[in-house]
Amino acid sequence: MVWAVLMGFACWYFPESSFLFTWPTLFALIALALVVNSQKRQFSSWILASIFCLCVLPGLILVTQTAGVVYLGFNLNKPYLVLGLEALLLGLLIPFIRFVTPKSQLLLPVLSTFVFVFFLVAAI
Repeated sequence: MVWAVLMGFACWYFPESSFLFTWPTLFALIALALVVNSQKRQFSSWILASIFCLCVLPGLILVTQTAGVVYLGFNLNKPYLVLGLEALLLGLLIPFIRFVTPKSQLLLPVLSTFVFVFFLVAAI
């Protein structure tokens, strides 16, 4: 949801940089649709894992490259901008954590959500 709001904000105010939020959101929605449909169908776990890795790859590439450029551009004056980008990336990965920890399905997603919110508040 945060990615969709940021995508709308970037499309409205900074159309040149809207790709930074549009492509990861699009691919994450594709992977999220697979998560919802995987409960109805029986997919192999390695096939799902490889599809999720491919769907999260645009977000990883764009956010890490942007974080590196932001860090170089602002030097050490505003490190919270890089922290905010990394927190957004963690928020993008939260729906897929359930496939990493099938035994304790609530522990890791809840902790990751708290870490995401903490880093996002710390970045602001």
